[in-house]
Amino acid sequence: MRVLRIATASLALLLVAAPASAVERQHHLALAPSLGLLKVDQSPLSVGAGINALYTYGITDQFNLVVEGGSSLLSFSRDPQEPEKDKTVPKTRPGNLSTLGTGLTYVLDVLRFVPYGGVLLGGNVLGGGTLENPRFIPSIQLALGLDYQFNRLVSAGVGYRQHIFFAEPSTYPSYSVIFAKIELSWGY
Repeated sequence: MRVLRIATASLALLLVAAPASAVERQHHLALAPSLGLLKVDQSPLSVGAGINALYTYGITDQFNLVVEGGSSLLSFSRDPQEPEKDKTVPKTRPGNLSTLGTGLTYVLDVLRFVPYGGVLLGGNVLGGGTLENPRFIPSIQLALGLDYQFNRLVSAGVGYRQHIFFAEPSTYPSYSVIFAKIELSWGY
């Protein structure tokens, strides 16, 4: 019986916690250092650091319009004057990958922790590395994240984006981005 009382009291405290108070017409601007993971052909995973910028506009309490852009440095470009030392490196491995996307996210505004998920449409530019020319590939992004609102002005969070390329899926089967962000909000 004591365990039941403790569990009930804990649940009551959780439900009484201060709400995150996401509201419609609220703007959010965030910068996010990121980690990009690109799978190319049958070769090892390309991993690199990057930076993302995110803008969010609250259409309603539950739905947000999202515009995101970012770039990851996946490998250093090769010097074209240097003879190839390794013939096994495919001619499809980019040195950097930049993205831009827009879409909708669904927000579960329950407490100060605010989970969200959504879908974005966008494009990707792959360049450098062993590519002879930059490549543009349209994609869809599946978005997941969790934010913590310190107050109405500042929040921090983590996010995950899985890019699904519409073209060349056998060459570039997977591109994922993991990031941590600091976000400023206004307009409530």
